[in-house]
Amino acid sequence: MAGAKEFDLMTIAELAEALGVKPRTITQWMVRSLPSLDSRGRKRLYADSPFPTPARHAGKSPEWERAQLPEIHAWVAARPGRGAGGGPKPKEGRSRSSD
Repeated sequence: MAGAKEFDLMTIAELAEALGVKPRTITQWMVRSLPSLDSRGRKRLYADSPFPTPARHAGKSPEWERAQLPEIHAWVAARPGRGAGGGPKPKEGRSRSSD
């Protein structure tokens, strides 16, 4: 990947390593950031605050500038946590805890 290094760009694999996640996680964040609806007609999880846009694409592979790392780290820190979006709402009169 001499081209990516030449312009101080990071591939998905390099970005994933810098963030401590798997490359597939970066891909999922990008897909969940699309403005369109998912296959079930629901708004995507990160549509309101999408993953930072790549500086360019080499073929179909996105590449980010290293200067974007602070922005990307801030996005990761601010994203909804595990379970965001929730599941089915509890029915009226029912409690989740057994008191």
